[in-house]
Amino acid sequence: MFPRFSDMLNYLFGTNWNLPVQTYGFFLALAFVVGATILYLEMQRKEKEGLLLPQKRKTLKNKPPTTNEIIIGTIAAFIIVWKFGGIITQYADFSKNPQHYLTSGSGNAWLGILAAAAYALYQFYRQNKLKKLKAEYIDEVIHPKDHTWNILIIAVVAALIGSKLFDILDNFGDFLQNPVKSLFSFSGLTFYGGLIVTVITLLWYMKKIKLDWHHVIDAAAPAIMIGYAVGRLGCQFAGDGCWGIENTMPKPEWLAWLPDWLWAFNYPHNVLNEGIPIASCEGDHCRMLANPVFPTPLYESIVSFIWFLVLWLIRKPIKAPVVLFGIYLMMNGIERFLVEKIRVNNRFDFLGMKVTQAEIISTCLFIGGIIIIWYFSRQYKKLKTEISLYLNLLTFCQFMNLENICHSVIEIAREAGQFQMAEINKVRSGDIEVKGLHNFVTYVDKTSEEQIVAALQELIPEAGFVAEEGTSVHKGSRFNWVVDPLDGTTNYIHRIPLFSVSIALMEGDEVVIGVIYEPNLNECFYTWQGAPAYLNGSVIRVSNETSMSRALLATGFPYYDYGRMKGYMDLFMYFAENTSGLRRLGSAAVDLAWTACGRCEGFYEYGLHPWDVAAGALLVANAGGRVTDFKGRNDYIFGGEMLATNKILHTEMLDAVKVHFPEKSKETGINS
Repeated sequence: MFPRFSDMLNYLFGTNWNLPVQTYGFFLALAFVVGATILYLEMQRKEKEGLLLPQKRKTLKNKPPTTNEIIIGTIAAFIIVWKFGGIITQYADFSKNPQHYLTSGSGNAWLGILAAAAYALYQFYRQNKLKKLKAEYIDEVIHPKDHTWNILIIAVVAALIGSKLFDILDNFGDFLQNPVKSLFSFSGLTFYGGLIVTVITLLWYMKKIKLDWHHVIDAAAPAIMIGYAVGRLGCQFAGDGCWGIENTMPKPEWLAWLPDWLWAFNYPHNVLNEGIPIASCEGDHCRMLANPVFPTPLYESIVSFIWFLVLWLIRKPIKAPVVLFGIYLMMNGIERFLVEKIRVNNRFDFLGMKVTQAEIISTCLFIGGIIIIWYFSRQYKKLKTEISLYLNLLTFCQFMNLENICHSVIEIAREAGQFQMAEINKVRSGDIEVKGLHNFVTYVDKTSEEQIVAALQELIPEAGFVAEEGTSVHKGSRFNWVVDPLDGTTNYIHRIPLFSVSIALMEGDEVVIGVIYEPNLNECFYTWQGAPAYLNGSVIRVSNETSMSRALLATGFPYYDYGRMKGYMDLFMYFAENTSGLRRLGSAAVDLAWTACGRCEGFYEYGLHPWDVAAGALLVANAGGRVTDFKGRNDYIFGGEMLATNKILHTEMLDAVKVHFPEKSKETGINS
């Protein structure tokens, strides 16, 4: 065995290092690091799925430190450098007994004083400098994964307190004999005590920071399991006494393939110095058990690694919150209950049976896991028809996190655009299909839509679709995606670099998210309900032009319904004579995006479909513009005609439309 981590390194590599890091402490720290990494990844995944939401908080910038804060920091600097400076300058004493040194009064006072003085001088310098600056509050976005470090610290402290508390309860006689040693030693850390106190503490912390505990506790389940697996390796390699009962039985024939030490082990050089002396051994840890025992820490570690892999594989298919944690409790209860049968432990009289503390708790955890799975699965089934599989009911009903969803849609639109750019030089005439008069489609349109629809279905599975190429005709009762996978197909097949991906989310008849991505220019326009309009992260506004004669307008022409073209051309002539120009870009989505960012003062067209204009209409409105149909009403998403302007020129343009353009006929044109 390896009491210190350097003992393991020396054994493996033939070195002669003398590091003061204990093997058990190293694996315990590694367990927390590995567990925190898994928790971080799961919190990040759950945020992307909309299950955990980012929060905004106001942070005071340029606030000078107070005198009390400087004093407390100075004291802390002295203590830390005093102790760790002593470790460096008195390393020989420290390496002999690290635990005793850390709890002793030894240290380097001069280094502590120098560090404290340097810290205090720097903080007073900052205080004077920041007093000259204006303190102001800024908005800071806190993502769920950003809480991982705080959760780790709280978990470490709670686990140590809980494990020590339950160890005292399990060995109360030893505690009464020497309370100080029992409290401050690093031995006797009870896992279940740490688990119970940690879970209770983290539930309190989740409530305090207003983070949905249902999904955090599911994220923690595989993290705790892998952390336990790693921590148990520390028990095995250090030989800390968590071994099993004596095992002098011969290894069964059906286990002949196992190494002998996996069946029965003497734990030589164990950290507790238990057993008989080892011949020809000199040093602090020269004992091994007289009779071999079951290496139960290793058994627990192997089983826990297997349980972790199972949890990791099933974490995504399981939709009901807290159910994964219930499964974890059942797994842990089974593993611990069985290993207690061959493990050294104190036994109590309980209902006429001789049982260990861990057997009682593991049984309770198994039963509790069954109850949790039953209860939360039942609750989830009741809510399933009301909410997205990936959004909890409270968040979804009170306020859908549109910003988070919008950023996911941006990534989906960008991926579709990248595919289109990769295929633009591969499309041949034989790949072009004719849907109708002057209306074309390619495999790029269809494949893009399939990719977009599949990704959006994962984002909000209950939402329906209104999509140009008809990949999905299902229409949700509350939420619907409106998708044009390639707006400007005619431009695309002629390799004219102006086309776009347009995606909108509608709640009822209202657009709540709009995203338009132009792959050639790598420009992504996006917005959501109640937010500004953005272009690649920068806020955009409509033009502030007040004169029609200086305005630049965008328009388009329908592919059929030519019975209205005379009036439409009259309107075109009017605007041509009274503005600085008109542009026919070939993509209504781009026309609207450019109106939103002020490149055009207005856009008008008839023969439109919802997928042409839904996203762009919200962009123009949130950028400060105005959008109506040709009668000045709000029937512009499904009404087939639209006027979008910088608001200043809207009335003048609307009047011109009413004068020069006739009433809409029964048929409407189709725009690509």
